[in-house]
Amino acid sequence: KKNGPFDIGTEKTLIKLKEENSYINDSDPTAIFNGIKKLKAPMGVKKLESLFKDFENQEMLAIGSRDLVKDHFTESARKEKIPKEAKLIVWIATLYELRFFIRSLRNSSWIDAKLEDTAAHFIFKGKTVSLGQLSSGKIGTEDLSNLSSVLSQHQIPCA
Repeated sequence: KKNGPFDIGTEKTLIKLKEENSYINDSDPTAIFNGIKKLKAPMGVKKLESLFKDFENQEMLAIGSRDLVKDHFTESARKEKIPKEAKLIVWIATLYELRFFIRSLRNSSWIDAKLEDTAAHFIFKGKTVSLGQLSSGKIGTEDLSNLSSVLSQHQIPCA
């Protein structure tokens, strides 16, 4: 079944998506994107779109995230601003999976950006992700099997 732009996989996913969608629709994009620059994507925007689509299919990114890639990433070496009408990328899996997702993309040169710059492009549980949330280290109990599986399809090692 479809519910607007989101695929409904489970009731839990639907609840998460409603919470995230509500936050995005209530936010003022001009305030959010004031000064935020696109992240450099040396491997290409098309490859990132394909990767994001696979994460959507695994219910780790909100459906429609692939369509936001061009708003948040660029292949150009020039600094580009995020479009004022753009929405943030909604991560619906766990925070530690987002942490390892971003680390993996940075370590494999899929994105070339500082961690604090990258954090500003993502929403987790209705709030913009902070540098502190992404800086936390591995504690050894994380289940990264789903994340690793999707990353490996794109020849990206899970960091």
